[in-house]
Amino acid sequence: MSDAAEPAGKPAQPTVSNPVDRPSAALAIGAISGSGALIVSAAPVVVGALDSAFGFEQSQLGDIIFAYNAGFTLLVVAALLFIRHLHWRRTAFIASALVAGGFLVLPMLSSFASVAALFGAIGIAAGMLYALGMTIAGDSDNADRAFGLKLGMESVPSVLMLFFIPAVALPLGGLQAAAVTFAVLFVVLGLIATWLPARALSVDEDLDVEAALHHDAPAAMPGGKPTSAAQSLLALGASIIFVAGIAASWSFLELIAGQKGFSAGTTGLVLSIGFGVAALGGFIAAAIGTRFGRIVPMAGVFLFQAAGLALIGWSHDITVFTIGTFLLLSTINFGLAFLFGLSAELDASGRFVVLSATTLSVGGGIGPAIGGRLIQFGGLENVLMFSVGCSALTLAIFTGVARAHRARVLIAS
Repeated sequence: MSDAAEPAGKPAQPTVSNPVDRPSAALAIGAISGSGALIVSAAPVVVGALDSAFGFEQSQLGDIIFAYNAGFTLLVVAALLFIRHLHWRRTAFIASALVAGGFLVLPMLSSFASVAALFGAIGIAAGMLYALGMTIAGDSDNADRAFGLKLGMESVPSVLMLFFIPAVALPLGGLQAAAVTFAVLFVVLGLIATWLPARALSVDEDLDVEAALHHDAPAAMPGGKPTSAAQSLLALGASIIFVAGIAASWSFLELIAGQKGFSAGTTGLVLSIGFGVAALGGFIAAAIGTRFGRIVPMAGVFLFQAAGLALIGWSHDITVFTIGTFLLLSTINFGLAFLFGLSAELDASGRFVVLSATTLSVGGGIGPAIGGRLIQFGGLENVLMFSVGCSALTLAIFTGVARAHRARVLIAS
């Protein structure tokens, strides 16, 4: 069955009655999501700063990022049970302050175990921020648009850090200057969270989570489309594989560039601009929606990723490396917007959308842990091939879920 555009019927348009769809709320959602995603998104400069300050092995650097993502995942999974009962503004500010405090402590540490433990604790607070962003965006009247905007705006803090940390902070004051810069940014983003809605639109006290997981009958969203919790979670699984593949290579791009002889300042500029390209991908996904269906855009994502990774591996000058990096990064938010949008559309309860945050934590943890070992023991080519394989598997799963969902829509219409 072909993946044509969505069936007839206008998509739900945001209304002023929904506080989630107000421009100020959209900006705040982007800010807290950007806070939660910052460590993973800016992983190359975080890894580079830790490497220059502590001299850890590549496998240890990957394990530190894994520890961060383990804490992140722990919080996100637990948040499934309580996140709609929280005061969202206060929670966002407190979590931002805790992350800022963690970065101020970082320069005082010296051992691998203490740094890994600190990043695990930071991951818990950051997971709270990202889980809030996913949950609030999921309450939008137009999920594809909301996630596209969120993913685009949340890239802005990472763009700033990817340039400022290697080009300014590290040369001026090393790890201490970098840590203070991160701390200040988290406080500022926490203040922007005052524009969030205070609480959830509704709280279902009696939702039976286990029943929802096993209920696969064609329930319907308010727009009349059938839903499936199992397929929603399968789409989330594809998202985890997608992020793991990208993170495996992305986390070590600065080190890869150093091995190829490119300067740290030039590499930082390339990564910063490249993540700006990634931000545009989210906005483009929000603009086109499903007018070209879902499978065709995701096939394009695979082709761009494969081409970008090949150019990174073959590059012997900064121009080829830059083109490859831009191709790879252009697919991140664009692909995630479609993966999250499909999962949210299939989630009748609106409760499981918070688990979308685990795509960053689980995928972003597994990817660097595998990538560090592949580079250390197998070389650059192996980690790039791993990333291509993850992209291919994502496309296969996504295609199956999208086609099954469209078939259910046609049957129900």
